[in-house]
Amino acid sequence: MISAPLVAEVMGMGCGAWLVQMGSEAEQQDARLLGPLGARWPNPGDNPAHGGTVKPNPHALVLILAFVLLAELAVAGSPPSAFVRVSPRDPRYLELTDGTPYIPIGLNMIIPPRGIADEAEALRGMEAWLASLSANGGNYIRVWISSRFWDIEHDKSGVYDEAKARRIDRLLELCEKHSVRVKLTLEHFRSIEGADRWVKPLHHVSNGGPAKSTADFFDGEAPRAQFKNKIRWYGDRYGSRPVVYGWELWNEINAVRVGDDYRRRWSSIMTWTGLMLAELHKTFPRNLCVQSLGTLDNERVRELYQRNSTLPGNDVAQVHRYLDLGASLEVCKGPVDVLAADAIRELRSYDPGRPIILAELGAVEPKHTGPFALYKADREGTLLHDVLLVLST
Repeated sequence: MISAPLVAEVMGMGCGAWLVQMGSEAEQQDARLLGPLGARWPNPGDNPAHGGTVKPNPHALVLILAFVLLAELAVAGSPPSAFVRVSPRDPRYLELTDGTPYIPIGLNMIIPPRGIADEAEALRGMEAWLASLSANGGNYIRVWISSRFWDIEHDKSGVYDEAKARRIDRLLELCEKHSVRVKLTLEHFRSIEGADRWVKPLHHVSNGGPAKSTADFFDGEAPRAQFKNKIRWYGDRYGSRPVVYGWELWNEINAVRVGDDYRRRWSSIMTWTGLMLAELHKTFPRNLCVQSLGTLDNERVRELYQRNSTLPGNDVAQVHRYLDLGASLEVCKGPVDVLAADAIRELRSYDPGRPIILAELGAVEPKHTGPFALYKADREGTLLHDVLLVLST
């Protein structure tokens, strides 16, 4: 069963906001199509998210039905040999290498169901999620292969666990079985110094690793060479596989703790990103290669988003955004559909020349101090649409 709340993956080339929602925690099998501002189809005049009504444009309704049909065809007819790529005909869109349109409909699964210690049971839980997602028209997930359940590099820096790798093997088998493509995120730690849940101390020289500090992990030649070796290790094992939607270097790389000078920090992580994207492309020439940043919730981070969205080798312009009453941008404190569409418009203003993906969408307590307190009360998806698709005119 798919647990709620879940962050969503959104593709948006325009400013419309048509949403596909999986059922809430108590309605796992209820897949519904929602219209602009959360209006349900086929009654788009009903708008519970805003307490009013909307009058749909009939031409827009025809267009959205056409896009949904294309998405269904893409799910049903994707041959195993077809890779996801940026369309050579229109770089705002994704397609498969056989020319079939590809619209990612899915979510961030990250790990199997929480609280399951047994490997076999955890993988069965993962398959149940995938089966439910696929049955409801989903065709995409995102998984952090650096998380504890999947992490091949958990005991010693530069040493890779074959047993953990077999779990990733099984993940890819399950995704192939259920026709769901997967984005594999390589890392997510924020420091190699300290003791909280975001720290990965094995990379520090005091623990036999190659880096003298978190900053050195990104700037030092030895740590860079080791990370490239890790990419090549994955390449030797998996190569370019059609079931892989893409390889993502890091979850929210600007969250790493590499000093207080934000401009120096940004320069460091973006230089590293450029080098590692090149290595990913060399290792996985037929897969998408991408990088992600933390939530777009303040003025300062816009500069970094523009740089990441236009960076050579970053195949998709991704953005994360959350409903957050502690954010400095006012738009992040309002309706979810508005803050989502605004994020897409922001990236469109950079003219990135590539698809734009709202890759995380959710709600948090002020300044990300925890998940939003009203999640459990949100049975209709007013605050968070579990699976969200933004289509354009």
